[in-house]
Amino acid sequence: MEECSSRDRRHLNLEAISFAAGIGSLRLAEIAQTAIFLYDGMKTKMLLASGLPGIVERSIQMAKTPKGLHDREMMLKAGGVLPVPKGAQIHIQNLNSGEKESEAPARPSWREPEDRLREIYDLTDPQRLPSPEARPVATGGRLDHLQDETIHILRDE
Repeated sequence: MEECSSRDRRHLNLEAISFAAGIGSLRLAEIAQTAIFLYDGMKTKMLLASGLPGIVERSIQMAKTPKGLHDREMMLKAGGVLPVPKGAQIHIQNLNSGEKESEAPARPSWREPEDRLREIYDLTDPQRLPSPEARPVATGGRLDHLQDETIHILRDE
């Protein structure tokens, strides 16, 4: 694609670009969408980070006014003075906390069926499971006779 002129780049479609790159058009679309998503996420974080000091400063100014009850409450919650109720819809990031959350190692949720079966087997430990009490089955019923008749018919053929 670097060898193409700017005019050619405007007129090339997605299929031509993906063919030249040696990948499928769906994969190229996936790569482009992922890049756009990551770019927008980084842009959002940068805008928030650059605007956050001004927002906090303005909120503190408003908190000092007689009508700044909501701003005072939010600043006290952000500072850890007021507790945040359980199930709250806001997330306050405590940047002053010296503690770091320990990250659990990422494990894939998919395991092979044999591994799952082994895990279930190990958890249940079949030797310790109580056997269910069952009444003895009386032989000589109609089903037993049907089985015998079927065996005789099959042997005769």
